[in-house]
Amino acid sequence: MKKNNSIRRKIIKITIVIFVLIFIISLFKIYQSIEVEKPSYNTTRTLYTKSEQTVENETEKSQKIVDMIEETTKKVVGISKLKSTGSTLLTGASEKDLGLGSGVIVTQNGYILSNE
Repeated sequence: MKKNNSIRRKIIKITIVIFVLIFIISLFKIYQSIEVEKPSYNTTRTLYTKSEQTVENETEKSQKIVDMIEETTKKVVGISKLKSTGSTLLTGASEKDLGLGSGVIVTQNGYILSNE
């Protein structure tokens, strides 16, 4: 009985090995039959809308920003009352009591826009 079991196990092992070999050989045949064509890549040049980032371009942008800030700060003004209500800066009165503030010149003839 032990001999029969041993022979059956050997037959099963040999059968499994044969099936695995057949499977591997069939995969190899399938692999060989695959035709691979070399792709033909067509390259196209796309337009990039943003300008190149160079030192000169960045310097030019920075100069534009500086010019804009200078132009804007020329229009900022300080506002203060001409007539005093009896308070001084040393009494601790508020800005509103003292008439202090700031504004921006908005027209050529001098109109000032403030938060009051």
